[in-house]
Amino acid sequence: MTLIKSISGIRGTIGGPVGENLTPIDVVKFTTAYVRLIAERNPGKKLVIVIGRDARISGDTVTRCKPDPEIYLTAAAALGMAPADCVVFEDAKAGIESARRAGVGRVVALATTLPREVLERETDADVIGETFADLPGLDRLLAD
Repeated sequence: MTLIKSISGIRGTIGGPVGENLTPIDVVKFTTAYVRLIAERNPGKKLVIVIGRDARISGDTVTRCKPDPEIYLTAAAALGMAPADCVVFEDAKAGIESARRAGVGRVVALATTLPREVLERETDADVIGETFADLPGLDRLLAD
């Protein structure tokens, strides 16, 4: 059963026809590869990485909209993690500002809504990629 709509770049990163919906195992495969990348870039550093906990938070579950940090603070609390230990993937300026105001550890911006140049000029994201497929090292990590 397909439960998740394809997110720009994930399908191309993990294989399969572009536009084909993602299964939960596809998302786990992608997330695992990204976690490996984070660990590889932080050798010797003790990392706590949480995968698979249910922290689905949406605008319907919070009272304040982005750029207020409530949504990310709520998600971190649902994961049982400090915001500083979280990585946020965002494609909008208000979302990036919200994540920063929440005190998240890293913000990855995706140029799926705004052009890369706008994200570079008008946000303070740590990493910017055109899609998930452009994030460094994922193709190699997925080959393992």
